[in-house]
Amino acid sequence: MKIVIPTTLLALGVLTLFSCKKDHKSPTQTDDKLYTLNFSTKPKLTTMQSKLAVNSTDTALTKNVKYLTYLLYDSQGNLKKQVNQDSASANFGTFTTQVPNGTFYAYFLGNSTIYGASVRLSDNIIYRDSRLDMFYKADTVVVNGSNVNGNVTMNRISSLLELNIEDAIPNVISGISITDFVPAGVLLLKDTTYATINSSPDYGYLHSYLFTNAQKGTHNVKIRMAVFVPQVLHTITLNIIENGRYIGHTITIKNVRFMANAKTILSGTVFDKAINNQGDFHISIEPGWDTINVNL
Repeated sequence: MKIVIPTTLLALGVLTLFSCKKDHKSPTQTDDKLYTLNFSTKPKLTTMQSKLAVNSTDTALTKNVKYLTYLLYDSQGNLKKQVNQDSASANFGTFTTQVPNGTFYAYFLGNSTIYGASVRLSDNIIYRDSRLDMFYKADTVVVNGSNVNGNVTMNRISSLLELNIEDAIPNVISGISITDFVPAGVLLLKDTTYATINSSPDYGYLHSYLFTNAQKGTHNVKIRMAVFVPQVLHTITLNIIENGRYIGHTITIKNVRFMANAKTILSGTVFDKAINNQGDFHISIEPGWDTINVNL
């Protein structure tokens, strides 16, 4: 899934921002003019210019992204602008900044809830809830005294885990907990590289699910949760819940691989296990979420 953001830069009048000499030979040199750097976004299905869109059946921006963060840095690594928007904002998806001539680096983060990613600027690190669906794009913009038009495409960088419980849900069982363990590390803003921290224990992200009365007694109940950091192997653990407490053995499934913008499916029986047996689970990846499975 991709999100498209066209960019436009419009010339404004003469204002003073930096105290430096004019030099028209290089676009990286600043002068005393400011220009409007405008990132404008709208749903894909609008006629004429589609500013921001998700390349899927559902093309409405606000149905996929509820929170946007825009960051703009100059060529020296100085933060020039940071804007956070939620989908209730009147100008959701539109970002405007006045900048002089020069090279700038823009970053866009989109999340599936109004609780967006936080950014630790001192280390250029993205912090986020692992369970959120997330989109990202970095772009370089050169301002050189004239209008600039272009498109920025935000790509989904999260994955989806689907647990398919093949055996029937017993009536006495309340629910199941799924914990996603990932090697400790940090996500770098500049390129979403995941830098692991070998001296720290794995991070664990817990998702608890309570079965409905309609699901009890049925087979192939599916539970989904967003998963982040597809660059590394994950360990998934399952625990059965009865009357608010864990019962039986913890089921541990190691070396589970994920892909950005793809669904990893774990299929197997859960309630018939006298021992922890990872071999009973079949693991597959569905690229694009709506295409054929790739068996692992």
